[in-house]
Amino acid sequence: MKLEGGRADETAQRIRNIVYASTMDVDSKVLRIKVNVGVAKFPVHGVSVRSLINAADADMRLDRSGRTPPGEMPVFRRRSGTTAG
Repeated sequence: MKLEGGRADETAQRIRNIVYASTMDVDSKVLRIKVNVGVAKFPVHGVSVRSLINAADADMRLDRSGRTPPGEMPVFRRRSGTTAG
């Protein structure tokens, strides 16, 4: 799939949103999941696989630094009588 300009950034944001909307049930606690995504565009950010990976990695670090992490990992306790699903 060819993603041009802003479409790649929009796709990265959709991935972030889908992952953040997901939760993981661990020892009767529900944990919120997050992901940092980096985008590199061919040939703007490079023509070799290595240069594209480096550009995407730099973009991912920028994505991570632009977010304020919560003081603690968001944890939601399951109410008794509910099941994971």
